[in-house]
Parts: sequence; C-alpha cells; structure tokens
Amino acid sequence: MISKEKTHVLIAGADGNLGKQVAWALLGDKEGRYNVLPYTTSNTSLGVNFEGYMDQGRGGHIEMEAYTFGSPAFAEKLLQDKEELGSFLVVDCTTIRQADVAEFYASVLVGLPTIIMGTIGLKNPENEKDLTALAEEHKDDNFTVSRVTNGAAAIAAILKALSTIPQESPNAFTGLRFLPGETHQAKKKDPSGTAKQVIDIFDRAGADTSAVLYSERDPSVQGGMWGVPPEHLDGHAYHKFTLVGEDQKITIMTEINGRKPYALGMRDVILPEIIRRLTEEPDKWQGSFVW
Repeated sequence: MISKEKTHVLIAGADGNLGKQVAWALLGDKEGRYNVLPYTTSNTSLGVNFEGYMDQGRGGHIEMEAYTFGSPAFAEKLLQDKEELGSFLVVDCTTIRQADVAEFYASVLVGLPTIIMGTIGLKNPENEKDLTALAEEHKDDNFTVSRVTNGAAAIAAILKALSTIPQESPNAFTGLRFLPGETHQAKKKDPSGTAKQVIDIFDRAGADTSAVLYSERDPSVQGGMWGVPPEHLDGHAYHKFTLVGEDQKITIMTEINGRKPYALGMRDVILPEIIRRLTEEPDKWQGSFVW
C-alpha cells in the first residue's frame, strides 16, 4: 500500500529533460517525502545531479542504472522491487505511446499505481479511449493509471476551475468565437494536450470552437511573435486562448519556460494529492483518471 510517510518513486525516462527535472525535484525535497529508486529507462547509464535544488535543503548525486523499457530485465527489476518494497509509484516521463506504457505496467505491476506525465501518444483520440479501457480491464487488480495533462500546479488549478464552467454555466460562452493558439519546442510533434482540454471545455460551455488550433513550432516565430526567450526555445509551453464576440474580447495567456514548473508541481501538488487519494479513498480513485 502507498504510504504517506515516505513514498518510493520510480521515474521512467529520467534521462529526458522532463524526467531529469522531476528527479531533481523529488531528490531535493526538503521534507524528504520521496525515495527515488536508483534506476530508470534510458539508452545509457547516467548520473542525475540535483545540486540545483540544494537551496531547498538537500543536494547531491544519484547514479541510476539504465534499462530498456519493456525488456525482460526491466520487468524483472520491477517485480523484484515490488516484492522487496511492497509498493511504489511509477512516474513515467518517457515519449512512448501512453496506452503501451500503461499496458506494460499493468501486466507487470499488478496492484501498483502509475502516473503518466504529459499527453504523449494521444494524437488520436482513440488512444485515450485505450487508456480508459485498459484501466477498466485491470480494475480488479487494483491498478490505477493517472494521466497528468499539465503538471504546472497553477495551470492545473486554473484548468480545474475552468472545467466546472460547462456544468455551472452551460451557456456562458454562447455567441462567442474561440480562437486557440499554442507554441512548444520544435521537438514536440503533437498538438498541445492542454489546448485540446481547454477547447473541449469551451465547446461544452457554448462557444464556437470551429477555428483550427494554431500550433507554432518554428523557433524564429516563437522568439519573435510569441516572445519566447532564446534560452527557452528548446523547452517552453505558451498558450493563448481568446474569446471574441460583439464589443468584447477575453484573452487567457499562459507562459511556461523550461520544465522546472512541471517538476515542482508534480512534487508539491500532484504527487501529494494522488497519494492522499490512494490512501484515503482507494476505491473511488481506482482505475483511470485525468489530473
């Protein structure tokens, strides 16, 4: 069972930009709430240095053994830790299709929860249905998969507040045209999951959402029109959502530079809340849910 006292966490994909930031954040937690397991999925062995978080109470270096995702050796290591530790959380920061990630963990880690960062592999809406169906298939195994569409705590809170509008004020945006836009680093090939989530919310609240989502991946345009700082062209997430109607215009703008806000949101808000749910209300949150 997941414990509130000290939670063991496996970070898959810790060699990536996001995974490394999550590792730094958890290892540098001044409250010492997390025990980061010393292995990950990667192409090469690596050391994760988290000296950047020394100002928060802890600092140092951890060597992580590398495994290939889905390999027999990785599965064997997971089962070994499940036997020795009893329980641990998986925070997956890889770029593998989400349903495939969840299927692997569900088949190997029966009874242990998995958290998937981002929206990798959800270009096709059917993939999201796959994820839900997978959780339903394994519900008797006490398997839980949580998809975190946006790990930045403040933005996650705003999205949560926006999601209540369709139910509380279903016609709030009737007669208004919705214009969505986003820019992310050039390596991100799929549209923003956050943008798609907001489009769905505004559509259910009565807005005209027929406009195509504008996704920018050209660094020259990002630095110019969007004002992304040069040092963050390879890692940023900007969104601009505009409602336009007769004599009125409403704009919501979010700007995230780098991955640190996501990592700190995971450490200080998302992980504690998921741990609370799994310890206090396990039956309610078993299965698949979106943060």
